[in-house]
Amino acid sequence: MSLKKINISTFEELDLCLKHGINPLFWNRFIKLEISFRIEVQNQLFGKSELGKGDTVRSNDKFYHYCFENSSLHCENCGQKVYKLRNIEGCYSAIYISHILSRGSNAHLAHDPRNQNFLCPKCHAKWET
Repeated sequence: MSLKKINISTFEELDLCLKHGINPLFWNRFIKLEISFRIEVQNQLFGKSELGKGDTVRSNDKFYHYCFENSSLHCENCGQKVYKLRNIEGCYSAIYISHILSRGSNAHLAHDPRNQNFLCPKCHAKWET
């Protein structure tokens, strides 16, 4: 017996998943957000992510905050505990958030939680180089 994917395309369906502890913004092999709806949700949560289309610093801060609030706070590579850090401006630090596909060449994925790894500074440095 094969399981069918559930397609989420409304805020009501998204809220129902979240109320049951399932966050379809992150990768899930059984639940899929329609791409146009995913972009709408990301824009509502974080603001426009493409350069020149909104407040990038504020959007990034909202995205990093969301990642911190919805992660295990352990490095996905080595398992080391990481801590919520804020930079000089008081924004959440990107030091632990590594994009799998670069934001420069994939601006539409800059605020997609499926396109990030939560890494300690040492593993993040290895990933970047």
